[in-house]
Amino acid sequence: MNLQDFCSKDDTRLNVHTPWSIGEYSIATDGCILIRIPRLPDIPENPDAPKVDKLFADHPVVGEWLDLPANLPEEEYDPCKRCDGTGKEFETCDQCDGEGDYECDHCGRGTITCDQCDGRGRSKERGQINCEDCEGSGKQRKLQPIQIGTAHVEIRFLRLVTDLPNVKIANCEKELGPLSFKFNGGDGLIMPMRV
Repeated sequence: MNLQDFCSKDDTRLNVHTPWSIGEYSIATDGCILIRIPRLPDIPENPDAPKVDKLFADHPVVGEWLDLPANLPEEEYDPCKRCDGTGKEFETCDQCDGEGDYECDHCGRGTITCDQCDGRGRSKERGQINCEDCEGSGKQRKLQPIQIGTAHVEIRFLRLVTDLPNVKIANCEKELGPLSFKFNGGDGLIMPMRV
């Protein structure tokens, strides 16, 4: 198992881009799924990481442990909205700084549409780069809730845990609280989604 698979790739969560250790556990999270295993000696502590011990205590297992669904459906994708499914986008326009318009001080007309980018904010002249939203794939993953007990969980989180040995999942007593899961060698929490 690679704990890095459970870490955030989001630029706003830099403190959880890598696994960390605390006490007797090594931990990884992306903010929606949290996993902990017995401490690994090569994973250091991280003073900037969130304190997650209380999460496990605050969300006790209710009822029985359930098996994951046997056959998860294939993940579905839509064309990326930012690049219209091309995977490419033009770089930010220099003249309007990506705004699509600018103040014209010398022409006396106030704000005008940028003629360099035709008001799109992207430079036609500077060339194309990979789309930031879809990382050049042209596709965005659809949200696909899968029902587990009385809750619904996003399919991509279930896919992450399906390869863990002998994984079981349980409901949480709090509505929209995290669901506990366990496997041979560790445990974790998954945030459900509103349907």
